[in-house]
Amino acid sequence: MSVARSVSLNHGAASPTTTAVPIHRHRSHSPTSTRTPTQIHHPSSPSFLPSASLLQSAAGGTHFSTLNQVSSHGESYEAPYGNHPVELDENRQRILQEVLQLFGGKPTPEIFRRSWRRDASFEDPLSKCHGYEQYAPQWFGLAKIFSESKTLSHRVLSSTHQPNRIVYSQKQEYTVRFLRVKKVMNSLVVIDLDEDDKIIKLEDKWNGNDHPTRWGSLWLRRLNAKVVPWLVRVPKVDE
Repeated sequence: MSVARSVSLNHGAASPTTTAVPIHRHRSHSPTSTRTPTQIHHPSSPSFLPSASLLQSAAGGTHFSTLNQVSSHGESYEAPYGNHPVELDENRQRILQEVLQLFGGKPTPEIFRRSWRRDASFEDPLSKCHGYEQYAPQWFGLAKIFSESKTLSHRVLSSTHQPNRIVYSQKQEYTVRFLRVKKVMNSLVVIDLDEDDKIIKLEDKWNGNDHPTRWGSLWLRRLNAKVVPWLVRVPKVDE
């Protein structure tokens, strides 16, 4: 989800410019003196556009800053799962549809109450969340930056009980709010379930790749999980 997820909106405020305007005076017979030019300051207009990093955080899932990293290999990450059709029982089909609804930017408290453990985890390349207070803002934040999030296609790749897991691929089209810029992201989504078939962990692997963990990226993902709840308010759900 937590959305990267580019369009850069960073506008640093320019420093005030200084223009030297010499003042010409007629010569007098009085002793000459050295005069310095008069300086007139022209303050530049401040920029009120939000920075890209702020928009990325507000998106939660935010899928904003690196949406352009779509793999040139297409859906090659599907190959290990084969091409055979996978059928889901009624309960798992409901879980899948609700996850697709979350990616579509339409979260509801009922989805989390019915299908998610409160202590569940959510991970994508931009965030590493644990617990409802961290993962829910990632989903509710999608609508704040994307005017539309549309699932172009999806395919169930695996449904197993040991481990208790659903794996599917999806192609999602995101439309950046106000800018109307469209970005397409291919993902491998891994849903781990507990013994009651409630989501205990969900991973959104962009282009089927593992999440970054080096060069401080893990620290930034954890930081994003803690910052987004300050920007996005979510409804409370029952324990």
